[in-house]
Formats: sequence, structure tokens, C-alpha cells
Amino acid sequence: LLILILISIGILYIFIKWELKNKNPMIDLMIFSNSTFSLSTAVRFCGFIGNSAAFFLIPIFVQSFLGLSPINAGFILFSTSAGVVLSSLFSGRYSDKYGTKKFILFGIMLILLTGIFLAFINNGTNTFMLMIVLFLNGLGMGLFMAPNMRATLSLVSRDSYATFSAFLNLVRNVATAVGQAVSTGIITGIMLLNGTEVELSEISAKSGNSSLNDSFLFGWKVTFLVLSLVTLIGLFASIKVKSKV
Repeated sequence: LLILILISIGILYIFIKWELKNKNPMIDLMIFSNSTFSLSTAVRFCGFIGNSAAFFLIPIFVQSFLGLSPINAGFILFSTSAGVVLSSLFSGRYSDKYGTKKFILFGIMLILLTGIFLAFINNGTNTFMLMIVLFLNGLGMGLFMAPNMRATLSLVSRDSYATFSAFLNLVRNVATAVGQAVSTGIITGIMLLNGTEVELSEISAKSGNSSLNDSFLFGWKVTFLVLSLVTLIGLFASIKVKSKV
């Protein structure tokens, strides 16, 4: 693992040196000297990390601890998607009229608040309440995504839209992967420290193993609180952004 990390750092260093020296770089890295662009990118990175566990861990929880079938679990998760779709219908259009910063701030705040709520759910959590929280979480994502992309792309030339759109999608994918890796690492790490080792898919509130269930729920709580902290950093970064759109 250490060797792979060192290789990755080396490749990144070579890429940066090459792009800075090239007269026609694939991506103009000097754009990062613009604090607004850097902060907007940081907001996007933190936002997607902070929300990465919602789609990843909720299916495990609702099937294992709430005892729901995969179909019912899908209906619960659909509430998040419904929130994203609903807010996406107007966030892009109205952010053009009223400014992107308001939508980004409100979206990040919803992600933060719902993330904190999810940290404290357990097998006694009301299913309908969980669906409302997930719907609000989706609303936050929809309010945040399009305005954040627009605010970031407004700082680059039209000729560079395709390149930087791809870059922002890369930021989203990397952030999601990092968030899921961190989530898995925290939960499995805490379970191992407590002397329990089992696949996440095998966890069940009906298993009768209270030690295992308690370890998972504690890891769950730590995970969402850590990711909420990352979201909070994104919120502070979004406050600092001097948006002109």
C-alpha cells in the first residue's frame, strides 16, 4: 500500500510539472491560484465526501437492522433520489436569477443536518422519519450540485468548459470513493478493535450478537459524525467563496 501511495504521489508530481511547462496544457493548473475556484472545488469535494455514506450504508442498515426486504429498502432509498430530482428542477434555473451562493449554502446545510441525524439512528428509528430525512438529504444534494458547478465553470473560459466539466466530475467521483473508503475503514476498524470480524452484509439486529451490533452502530455513529465534520468544512469554504454569479 505504501509503495502504491508513493507511486501515485510521484505520478501526480510529474503530471503537475508537465502541465505547468506545457504551452497547451490539458488543464490550466494556474486556475487554482484563483481562491474562488479553489474554494468552490473544495466545497464540491467536501460535499460529496460528506454525503457518500448515505447511498452506501443506508441499504445495509435498513435491511439488516430494520429487517426490510430489498424492494422496500429500494423504496426508502428512492426518497433520496426524489429529493435530488425535485430540487434539481429549479436549483440551476433559479440560481441564475438569485445567485448560486444561497443555493450552495442551503444545500450544504441540509446535507450537514441530515448527516448528523443519520449518525444517531438505530433499529428503533421510525421508517417514515428516515424517509423524510433522506428526502431532505436529496434536496440538499440537488440544491448544491448544479449551482456549485455553474459557479466554478463561470471562472473559466468557454473553450475550457468541456475540460473543467470533466475535472469536476472527477472531483465528484474521487470524493465519493474516498468517503466510502473512509466509511468502511471506520466501521470495520471499530468492529475489529472490539474483537468482532464479520462481513457488513452479515450484520443483523436479529442475530442475537449484541456485541457485534453495538460495535456496528458505534462505528456507524462515528462514521457519520466524521463525514459531517467534513461537510462542515465544506460549509465554511462555501461561506468564504466570493461568488459573482
